[in-house]
Amino acid sequence: MRQVLRNGSEPGTSRKDAGNSNEVRSFRLAKGVPTLGGALMAKNNCLVVRAFGRQLDLLRGEASRIAKGSKVDWWVDRTDKGASFCFEDAKAKSVFASVCTNFGVQHHDG
Repeated sequence: MRQVLRNGSEPGTSRKDAGNSNEVRSFRLAKGVPTLGGALMAKNNCLVVRAFGRQLDLLRGEASRIAKGSKVDWWVDRTDKGASFCFEDAKAKSVFASVCTNFGVQHHDG
């Protein structure tokens, strides 16, 4: 079964916005590793946290600010042990770990 998005393109393909010249790319999974624009993102800078609800939303916001400040990409995956926050940079991961410690959130490398 083929899946088609509202704009007529298939998932995992890039398209041009009608009113904007910026290219929009969607994420897709390749053997469990997220890709962005065809480049594989390694999962070696991940931190698994045990947080739910508003606390998880707060951590997502902090992860976004950290990644934006470090100019790196980040993503979050659900695992059976908790939420896995992954960063492209080890420094961003360590900053996020310190935020988790400050908030009293259980975390470990994942």
